[in-house]
Order: sequence, then structure tokens, then C-alpha cells
Amino acid sequence: VFDLDWSPSGGGAFENGSAYRLTFGYSDLDSYYLLSMPPIEGASGRGEVTHEIFSLGIDSGHIADMPIAGTSARMVDINVRNGAIGHFDIRMSGDIPEIMDLISHEPLNVPQKLGFDVSRIDGDAHVRTLLTVPLIKDIAADDVQYDVTATVMHTSVTDLLGGEGLRDGDITLMVNPDGLSAEGAGTLNGVPLALYWREDMKVGREDPTADTTEIVMSGALDEHDIAALGVDVSDYLSGKTLAEATFVGRNFNFNRGYFSADASTAILKEQRLSWQKPVAVPASVTGTIVFDGSTTRISPLVIVGEDIDVQADLAWQGSELSASFDVRNLGKNRFSATARQAMDGSLKLSIEGERFNLAPILDAEQAGKPAGVAEGLDRLLLLNGEELDDLRLSGNFIGGAPENMVASALVHGTSKETVLTITPGEQANLRTLTISSPDGGHFLRSLGLFSHLRDGTLKLEGKTSGWGRHLHIAGEMSVKNAFMVSRSKLSPLVTEGVIEGLNDYLKDDTVQLDTIDMPFDYTEGMLDVTAMKANGPSLGMTMEGQISTRSEKININGVFVPAYGLNALLGKIPLLGSLLTGGEGKGIFGVTYRVKGPTANPEFYVNPLSGIAPGFLRLLFEGRKGKLEDVKEPEPADTPEGDTPERGTPESGAPDAEPVPPKLP
Repeated sequence: VFDLDWSPSGGGAFENGSAYRLTFGYSDLDSYYLLSMPPIEGASGRGEVTHEIFSLGIDSGHIADMPIAGTSARMVDINVRNGAIGHFDIRMSGDIPEIMDLISHEPLNVPQKLGFDVSRIDGDAHVRTLLTVPLIKDIAADDVQYDVTATVMHTSVTDLLGGEGLRDGDITLMVNPDGLSAEGAGTLNGVPLALYWREDMKVGREDPTADTTEIVMSGALDEHDIAALGVDVSDYLSGKTLAEATFVGRNFNFNRGYFSADASTAILKEQRLSWQKPVAVPASVTGTIVFDGSTTRISPLVIVGEDIDVQADLAWQGSELSASFDVRNLGKNRFSATARQAMDGSLKLSIEGERFNLAPILDAEQAGKPAGVAEGLDRLLLLNGEELDDLRLSGNFIGGAPENMVASALVHGTSKETVLTITPGEQANLRTLTISSPDGGHFLRSLGLFSHLRDGTLKLEGKTSGWGRHLHIAGEMSVKNAFMVSRSKLSPLVTEGVIEGLNDYLKDDTVQLDTIDMPFDYTEGMLDVTAMKANGPSLGMTMEGQISTRSEKININGVFVPAYGLNALLGKIPLLGSLLTGGEGKGIFGVTYRVKGPTANPEFYVNPLSGIAPGFLRLLFEGRKGKLEDVKEPEPADTPEGDTPERGTPESGAPDAEPVPPKLP
């Protein structure tokens, strides 16, 4: 249809004063909008021409195999030689590989500018491209302006962060000559995340070394999710955190990043300190990560919260690690530390500060968890409320175990020095251990072992191997001039290493022990005692058996020998001594005992009948050495109260769990 409308006074009646307008329909039209890009094919729709403007509306058609219904073109200034400008509004739907192939042509070259392999991406998209180009024969790339908006669905990108990549992404993407931005949500390596991506192509053109890529990820992540993203934090985190991480670099080669997390709903933990923040205690984690060639640094790492204030700097390259920590508050800990781990696995650790709480580490060590060491501390907190002052330590670790070590500290508030040394042994992986303390009772209480002992000079010599849950020590401990006291004479803070049944025997007395000799074997949390002997003017005793802090069971037995001095004198009579006493350290008169059951509440058996039996007959009452395998879980009683004599009383005789005494040859 051709319309003509013009007057001398008003000029043309159509757009921009045109005196004419041609409107027409068309079908099966093929046309190039840019010669370097795939053409429009099979188009149909309507068009309009005026003096200055040529416009087309496309009702159907395709570019490659992608439908372009709704696309339009508007060319202005067509009456100006070499001055016409084309404005194209291209709308299409298709799969992402086809669209990426389209925008990889000159002059767009979007994938090439991003340095991105288009074969890694898949999904479906609805795309709107606003394209402005001069309608001349030779077009410079910088003269082409474009603005692309895409709604991308079911997006997948393979091989991201060492995993399966992005799946089920729903993303809105915008691209222009100066940059790209994408925002949406998807599942990255199986982890649901909110995603944001920005690419600054303008800066990239102007500066070939500038950072151009920024990736932001956020979501509710636990330790398994974070591991799927390439970072193993299972030693430090358990449970969900609200986290956000930003990575910056050029063309996906990242050089730094930033992260933050609200850990209030998760457990934070440091196993080497046996510290743990429970759920519902406020805490936040922030940090800066730097990628420098083969070296990765986190500096600083800041953790703050309720009773938590920690700052750290970490760097690692392969198996080499260096770290520094400033622990202003973490449980009862106040210290700073540095650590260096070499490629051969050797570790050098230095700790100094106001206070280091070793008590939970000792509990964890007994339970088979990793433990740590310290150097240069004013106060070291131990089990049962015991403390050491002025700790000094030097040494080195190889393969996760100490190879050489010298440690010394003072019993809190005194000048009594406890010294520990570890030196290489003659056999591989076997080291010589020596410990000396002028206050053996304090030393044993601080480790949660036989807390009834007070004072005494202690010396321990043995061989050791392994560390942490695999620690093994075999040797002999001796204590001179100590005292054994009842539970009532211990501090209220003493809860570990207490034998409740011993109170009934000791009452409120303090028993002097001149010597204690104890061969032992400690293997992965189990203490095995063989032929321990202790003696003093008024009491002697023997002990053998096993104690495990991991299974929390005890089974030890032995003999109490009252008036030990007289008993021992009679026991030295030639030939008859051993027959009368039953063996070294046991005496003529004595009572057998056994401590058996859960360490928190064991049974304490004393057999009074054994006290009137000569030594060789007392072996019948004493039974064999206690083994943990003989400790059974207690069963609820099903007989009426009072029907059965109380265990350990004269009426009940020997405890029913005791083995049958061996027959004499």
C-alpha cells in the first residue's frame, strides 16, 4: 500500500515529515543484518518505508535453526549517503550451544573475549539482542554496539572446581561491549548456590594485566558442600553455615578471593586443641585468600563470636605448610603460635602466650584424638584443675610424631621443675622417653592417673612410638617418698583418676609410701600394669591389670598389706619367705582387692577372708590379672531388694565375676 500526503504549508504527514509511506507484506525472505553473521532465513511479516526510515517486523523465520518470531529491524537516515544506521531487535529461542555459536561470529566474538570453551556449556535460552550498526560496506568492530539479555534455563557447565560442574542453573545473562553480568541459582558440584558473575571487558581491553572476572557464590553450606567446592574443612566445621565467597581474577584464572560465613548454626572445632563451639553459639568467619602460582595463602582468617577471638595467617604449597595464629580467646586459651611443615612431613611448632588449656587435649588424647604441643607459655592448664607455669619446649616432628623434644615446666606456684625428653632410639620409629618430676602426685593428677597420690619424686623411663591416637609407651615408673590419700583429701576439682571404693579402705588417713615401682605398657589409650609394687611403714600394696580411657573400663587387682615393714621382714626368711607371702611385695598378712567395671563407677571388691590366709593360699583369692575383656556391661537386677547379699561383703564371698582360683600342682 502506497500512501501520499503532503501540503505546501505543513509538509509531509508521515513520520519525520515524510510525504509518503509504503507498507507491504513479505514472506520467505532471506536477509543479512551483518555480512559476517548468519543470515535471517525464511522470514515473513510486514514492512514500512518512508523518506528516512525503513522498518520490518518479523512474524516468523529463523537464524540457523532458532526461531526469531517478534524480531524487528529499523533503519534510519536511509536518505543520507553512508549515513544510515540499522537498529535490530533480535529475539530468538534455542539451545545454548547454538546461541554461543551465533555470538562467536565477528564482530561480537563474545566467547573469545571471555576465553571460554563453548563446548562445556549446555541448556536452553530465550535471548533478546539489541544491535546497532552503521549501514556501510566495511564496518569496524568498534562501530558495532550490542546489548544482549538472555534468560538461561537448565544450564550446565562442565568441569568446575574439580567436580561435575554447574547443573540446573536458571540464570539471567546480560552482555554488552564493555562487560557481562549473570545472576541466578544452580547446583555447583551438587551444592545449591546463588550465583553472580561479572566480566569487565572494557578494563580488559585497556589493561592486559587487569582483573576482569568476579564470581560470587552464596548458600547454606556444610562441610561436605564446601569439600565439593574444593576445600576440605571437615576438621574445623560440622553443620550448616550461611556463607558467601567472592573470587577475582582474569578469564577465570583467579588470583584472590574473599569469604564470610555465619557459623551460629554450625559446630566449629579445633581438634588439636580439643576445642568446640556448639550449635546456637554466635560466631562468624571471614577471610581473604590469595592464589600466587603454586602457593595459596589465607591472610587474614578471622573468627569472632561468643568467647571466640582468633586471627590466623596460612600458606601452603603442596605438602608444605606455614601458619601463624593469634588466639586472643578460645575456650581457656590465650596464646600465639607458628607452625611449619616441610615436604618430608616434619613439623616445627612454637606456641607462646598467657595460657594454654591442655586438659581437653589430654581427654581427647585418651579418647584417641589428635593432640598438640606448646612452647613458651606462662600457664598450662591440665586435668583435675592442675597447672604448670613457664612451659618451655623445643623439638621437631617427623611423620606426625616427635623425633627430638625437650620440655620443662614448673608446678604452679612453686619452683619444682618437671622435665620431659624424647630422643631418637636405636630402632627406626622408636624413641627414648624420660620424665622426671619432684611432685609425682601433681604430675599423675594432671594426666588424670591415680589421683590419690600426693607429693613424691617421680622418674619414668621407656620407649615410645607413634603419636596421637597411635601413641605407644612401654617402660617403668618409680616414685619415692609419696603419700596416698582418700577422696576427701583431694581438691573438689579432682574428678579424673579417682577410685571411689578406695575411700572405704583409706578412710581419712594419709598413708606414706616410700617406694612405688610400676612397669607399664600404654597402647592407643589402654594402660596395662604388670607387677606394680608400693610399700611404706604402714602399708604395702601390689597392682596389676588394665585401664582404658577410650572404652572407659577398668579391671585391676592386687593385695593390700598392712604393717608392711613387719610383713616384709618375715617375708625375707630364707626358703619360707615366698611361701608365706605369696610373692615379692605381698607380705604374710594382706587382703586381696579388685577394681572392676566402668571407670566412672567401678565396683571395689575386698575379700576379708584372704587376710587370714598365708600368702600361698591368698593366691586362690587374688585371681588372675585383670583384663578389660572380662568387664561386662552391667545388667539390671531382677531379684527383689535384699534377696541377694551385697557384692564384696563377707556373706557374698568372692565376687561372682571373678575367675575360678587355679588348682595347686
